[in-house]
Amino acid sequence: MVYLYPLPKRMVDSSHVLFESLPESWQHELADLHANFSEIETLLIPGQYNPEGKIFAALTVEPRDVAVVLIGQDPYPNSEHAIGLAFAVPPGTSKLPPSLRNILKEVESDLGRPTSLNQIVQWPSQGVLMLNTHLTCEKGVPLSHQKFGWQNIT
Repeated sequence: MVYLYPLPKRMVDSSHVLFESLPESWQHELADLHANFSEIETLLIPGQYNPEGKIFAALTVEPRDVAVVLIGQDPYPNSEHAIGLAFAVPPGTSKLPPSLRNILKEVESDLGRPTSLNQIVQWPSQGVLMLNTHLTCEKGVPLSHQKFGWQNIT
């Protein structure tokens, strides 16, 4: 199961809400980057970015349990697809993004059997950190937050 770490609908000026919404184990690991989170927080406008309330969904994997890191660019730019895990979409999604279709095809080729979307969403429980380089983007605009400083954290 994936647990989400929602942000409050309204961020207070320089309140450190973003850093404090990290899972506790990741707060410890990323403590030296606290200032980077504060800078990004000042740039985010609640309700205008993906994945609202799911920014740190990838960090359900405890730092000590990370075995593989799968790196994506940024969240899918639409609310229907963006769930906070690189390349993953909600189960039941009918039209899959091309990048995810390619991953499913490669996994199927490697394993010699079909792989379902449900299996990919379960990868974090197997130690796969499905992390985007940029953890947010403006809805409908890929790479719109590439200069926010996420790469200093990820």
